Amino acid sequence: MKRVALILAMVFTASALYSGISVSTEVSRSEITIGDTITYVVHIEYDTTLSVEPPSAAENLGQFEIRDFNISEPETLGSKVKQEFAYIISTFDIGEFEIPPIGVLYKTTDDTTLKAIMTQPVKITVNRISPENATEIKDVKDPESLPFNYRKVIIISTTIIVALLVVGFVLYYIKRKRKRVSMLGFAAPHRPPDEVALERLLSLDESELLKRKEYKQFFTQLSDILREYLEARFDVPALESTTSQLLQLLADIDEIDRDVIDNITQILQLSDLVKFAKYIPLDEEVSGVIDDVRSIIEQTKREKVVDVAA
Repeated sequence: MKRVALILAMVFTASALYSGISVSTEVSRSEITIGDTITYVVHIEYDTTLSVEPPSAAENLGQFEIRDFNISEPETLGSKVKQEFAYIISTFDIGEFEIPPIGVLYKTTDDTTLKAIMTQPVKITVNRISPENATEIKDVKDPESLPFNYRKVIIISTTIIVALLVVGFVLYYIKRKRKRVSMLGFAAPHRPPDEVALERLLSLDESELLKRKEYKQFFTQLSDILREYLEARFDVPALESTTSQLLQLLADIDEIDRDVIDNITQILQLSDLVKFAKYIPLDEEVSGVIDDVRSIIEQTKREKVVDVAA
């Protein structure tokens, strides 16, 4: 809008009125078919003493829509500067149309008033699609009946049945495995949670994570071992609970002594500090911590019942 206002507010100057600048236009074709694209080029030539504001890439080209554009770099030849502005345009209307004049603004060093030199309008004829280029429109054919392909149906059906059987077998296997039952139907021996926990503690102790001062990884595994044992032993959601929630659940269990709960509290709180608060534990805090967990397991494990033959 600012550019239009400037052009309307000034005195339009034809190229013949000022010899220091000239504009010309050309099109690749003056007659096209609807939907075709053509190239519209604006050529500007002006003295190096002039300051020129070239046309923008979004000029109003009347009925034509700008699809693309290209602006060449200014080329200086002696005292003259040449530049081209190419627009790829098209329209989907039919008839005689005109690309309207485009204004090129300029000013001299002596006179800072903006002047404008206008391009000449260009006429373009847009035709319908030529009848000789149009194909004959034929009536819609009746639907043809295809022969029934028994072989294809059998292959697809067999594939679906096999896929369903495989999925069913996998689900059955996973379900049986979760129940610790072998595929022959015999129940796998269930290991007591204290045996599993003690075995994992031994593996953690041999990992030498403490010697390498990998405290976060060590206390993460230690906390998991203790929580999984408590969950399996006392049927509480230890892995899903926060430390405070778990301690409240354990406090309601009569089988656990108060001093054991105190030991569990110290270990879990220390683990939380290391895991979540980046706390670096002291040597006396990590010394014997595995033995403390082992002691908790030994004090709370379920006593084995031995059947004595009469």
